[in-house]
Amino acid sequence: MKKHFVVVDYESFLDGIPLKNGKATNQLIELGAAQNVEGFSEGLLGAKDGEVREIPVKFPAEHPQKDLAGKTVTFKATVTAIKEKVLPVLDDEFAKDEGAKDLGELKERFRREIEAGARRTEREDLEKQVEEGLLQRHPFDVPPSQVEERAKQLTEHLKKYLLDRGAGLTDWAAGEEKMREKNRPEAERQVRLSYILREIVAAENVAVADADVDAHIQKILEGARADQRADMQSGWTLDVRIFVVR
Repeated sequence: MKKHFVVVDYESFLDGIPLKNGKATNQLIELGAAQNVEGFSEGLLGAKDGEVREIPVKFPAEHPQKDLAGKTVTFKATVTAIKEKVLPVLDDEFAKDEGAKDLGELKERFRREIEAGARRTEREDLEKQVEEGLLQRHPFDVPPSQVEERAKQLTEHLKKYLLDRGAGLTDWAAGEEKMREKNRPEAERQVRLSYILREIVAAENVAVADADVDAHIQKILEGARADQRADMQSGWTLDVRIFVVR
């Protein structure tokens, strides 16, 4: 059933030859999940614990790994476990497991978190509107070397994010240059914005104590997911100084 999960060991083959880095063990697969390679989950539907299946999967023509694009890869998969997602009972015992006194306290905590998230989203939307307004009013060229460096940084952040989630180095290498090209417009935007903000700081004589900046950054990091923190920490302190002043 599509709501089930299966744990599989698999090896992949192209024309009967094992693929490099095409082997994995104890992979948890959510049947029907959109992120799975199309056809792989379907090939596991109805499988029993311990069953071995050979699943042919045709990779799309635009797949970033050129040697697999448009070709059919055969996955030899062994099902080692079948699982079903079971939601816990929403009661005081569940609340205690989450560190709350009772269900009422847990609900109140969630309410505060949702409200804080809504305020944070509203603030981020406002800051984005201000940034876009500044960029539209001040079009100018920026040093290509700075744009290139920022594009590299953005690409490296994305690389780390994807590799931490199981992407293969071969897959990444095949699309790295294309991804850097896609990042260049955002890199140019960020570099140009940094110049604009620097001029605003100078013109308005804005001064923020280092302690205030550190406290603001820490507050942002505490509300971020772990996978976002590295990117935030590599951001520009100048931007933080602008938005700390209120």
